[in-house]
Amino acid sequence: MKCTLLYFFSLAVLLSGCSRLSETLVQYNEGSITRGDFYAWLDTNADDKKAVANNKTLFNEKLEAYALQRIAVTEAQNSKFSDAAPIRLLI
Repeated sequence: MKCTLLYFFSLAVLLSGCSRLSETLVQYNEGSITRGDFYAWLDTNADDKKAVANNKTLFNEKLEAYALQRIAVTEAQNSKFSDAAPIRLLI
């Protein structure tokens, strides 16, 4: 009985520490970036999620690049530049 209780307690502790895809990584004025958004962006850029996740410096660099891209697209849309060819590639 004690062993079963200890097993479920350990499992609960392990699962509570899991990172969720809906976890917010960055917030800025126009929105936010979740872990799921970031991983999807990494997939579209053919980046290795595990390599990025294991290297804190690389993770921060990639996250900053994605945030800047999202801010640039938002600014372009607000300024009516979203019809320009380079911006359409980012959207």
